[in-house]
Amino acid sequence: PLGGGSSQLPCQFSASYEIEKGSQRGTIRVTATPDDGYHIFSVTQPKGGPLKTLIKAKGNSFKIVGDFEADSQPHVSENEEGFEGIRVESHQNPVTWTALIEFSEPQSESPDSISVSLTG
Repeated sequence: PLGGGSSQLPCQFSASYEIEKGSQRGTIRVTATPDDGYHIFSVTQPKGGPLKTLIKAKGNSFKIVGDFEADSQPHVSENEEGFEGIRVESHQNPVTWTALIEFSEPQSESPDSISVSLTG
């Protein structure tokens, strides 16, 4: 579940996944939509700056294959207040991160559920 906790978050989240028909592979997508005037840091934020966004997915019968990748490039700044001279990567607009997943066995008509958490 994404979003849990406070309904006053300055960012909306959603997640979904799909399975390639006839295979044990699929794709998981996590979308963040920051409210006007807010942003979320990238999953590739370098060390030394703010904490990067971390996405974790849990389930009984799958593993993530590779890293989550954004559908758009982050805004890059080196003069963020408090992080002057440090590369800061953030998304002010909706961003969807995608990763490949692989199930340990074929999925049925009612596939296993996946729990997604995002720290950002």
